Amino acid sequence: MLDAPGMLKTPQRAEEECPSNKALTLLASVNRTPSLRRILRFTLVSAVCVPASFAVIFLVYGVLRLWTEVPSTLFAFVITGIPSYYLNRRWVWGRSGRSHLTREVIPFWIVSLVALAASLVSAAEARRLGISHHLSHGIRTLLLLATLVATSGVLWVAKYILFHLMFRTVDEPFLAEADAL
Repeated sequence: MLDAPGMLKTPQRAEEECPSNKALTLLASVNRTPSLRRILRFTLVSAVCVPASFAVIFLVYGVLRLWTEVPSTLFAFVITGIPSYYLNRRWVWGRSGRSHLTREVIPFWIVSLVALAASLVSAAEARRLGISHHLSHGIRTLLLLATLVATSGVLWVAKYILFHLMFRTVDEPFLAEADAL
C-alpha cells in the first residue's frame, strides 16, 4: 500500500481507510445527536418489523397458502403492528409510562392504517398482475413481496416525520439537532 508516490502507508493510516472502520465511525457520529439517533433507531425498528412482516406473508401466503395476497398482508400487519408501536414509542422516542390515547395511540394507528391501506392496494395490484399474467404461485409470492418492499420504502419517510411529530416532547423543536450539523 502506497501513501504518496513511493511511500508506504502506515498501519494506522491503512486501518483508518478500511471501509468497515469508516462505517463504524459514521454510525458513532450519527449516534451523537438525538435526531440522527432517532432516525437510525427508526430505521432499525423498520429493519426488524418489515422483514418480520414479510416472513409472516411468505409463510401464510407463499408456503402454507392459507389466504390470498390481501388477507395475508392484513394478517402480517396485525402480527407486527403492536411490536412496531412499542419499539417506536419506547426505543426510538424514549417515551415511557402510559400511552396518551389522543396524542399517541390514535395518531399512530391512523398513520399505520393509512400505510396498511397502501399496502393492501399494492397487494391487490400484485394479485391482479399475477392472475392476469398467469404467474406461478412462487413468482406471485415474489411479486407480492417486491411490491410491498416498494410501498414500505415510499411510506418510510412520511411515517418517520409523522411519528416524530407525535412522540417528541412539547418543548423539543422539530429536528433541531439535525439542522445544527
